[in-house]
Amino acid sequence: MLPEFTGRISQLPPRFSAVHVDGKRAYELARKGEDVKLEPRDVDVYELTLQRCECPDFELLIRCGSGTYVRSIGRDLGERLGCGATMTTLERSAIGGFEIGAALELDSISEGNVVDRLLPAQDGVAHLRRMRLSTEQAALVRNGRSLPLDLRAIEPAPLKLPAEPSEMRIALLDANDELVAIAGSARQADQLQPQVVFQD
Repeated sequence: MLPEFTGRISQLPPRFSAVHVDGKRAYELARKGEDVKLEPRDVDVYELTLQRCECPDFELLIRCGSGTYVRSIGRDLGERLGCGATMTTLERSAIGGFEIGAALELDSISEGNVVDRLLPAQDGVAHLRRMRLSTEQAALVRNGRSLPLDLRAIEPAPLKLPAEPSEMRIALLDANDELVAIAGSARQADQLQPQVVFQD
């Protein structure tokens, strides 16, 4: 049965979710007792594995794409089994390249060691395309100036520009591989505009 819930699947978001319905969040309407009509949406479930089964409890390991409602997978499994299901525990063990095994207890961080525990800013944007800047370009970007868009300088090179300019996000790195800014498309199609700038 679990293979039915893997791959690209159609999923109905829960009534108590942040999905917009007529300009309001679904959970706001549901809390008022209003009838919330939600449309199914396609989500990606890459892996769904039974880790433990001690009837009536079972534990699943789920690897999924953003926008997936894990509680809805539990709901739908219960419906498919014909007995219903309630999720009692949900633990996010990873997001992107960050895993819970590398996390720190708050008590282990102090004013004296907090700097040593910080990850480089570029680790947080590892999912974005990158563009390396010259010293001159980095100085311009730190002052909020736009740069000419050169597809040959973007790594990995996009096959084409996104249809919607707001979808373009590029991490701009200096010669030392330090994050200078996150840039997106400017009003001029041939320009990159810094949107978030990181100062030294």
